Amino acid sequence: MATTPYQPGDRVRARVSNSLVQAGTLGTVVLRYSTMRNGYEVRFDGQRAAILMWADELEPADRSADDTPQP
Repeated sequence: MATTPYQPGDRVRARVSNSLVQAGTLGTVVLRYSTMRNGYEVRFDGQRAAILMWADELEPADRSADDTPQP
């Protein structure tokens, strides 16, 4: 799957669930790592701290939630 290069300020949705966020949760990219390929700090709605997510774990927020893969 080709990854989208997100920029700070982009709204995204989690594609997968993990211990910190559920699939489908909306968030905002706050940092794009230049030293880690496809690594992003994302602050998800309702959470205080940003968490590290990989590009393949994210999708643009405007994509339909029905297309979001579930674990």
